[in-house]
Amino acid sequence: MSSTYNITWAYHTWDYNAALESWSGVQPQASDAALSRMLQDLWYDFMADGALDPATGWRSVEDVPGFPTSYGTFVMATPTRPPYTNSSFVVDYKTDTCTMLYSHGFDARFWWCD
Repeated sequence: MSSTYNITWAYHTWDYNAALESWSGVQPQASDAALSRMLQDLWYDFMADGALDPATGWRSVEDVPGFPTSYGTFVMATPTRPPYTNSSFVVDYKTDTCTMLYSHGFDARFWWCD
């Protein structure tokens, strides 16, 4: 990603900024524009129907048996137009990170922090 701020990794609210096409000094690449389109499509589906199209594979984080010990994450590959077949819902995506955080006292009360 090219940027006047030399941003290397996504940051909190990047998805929100991408959905709104609020680039704030960042020169978006084709994958950023594709992310914007995908999020806008998902938001539209949600606003129009009150639910996401199941074909996207995007499900709720707690839509996994054993939540919050186990949880689901929508892992977005380089987005394309619907049906977004290159993205997937993964159970326990960051198990090693969660294990490390748990060892430092971040238990089920902090499921949202990583």
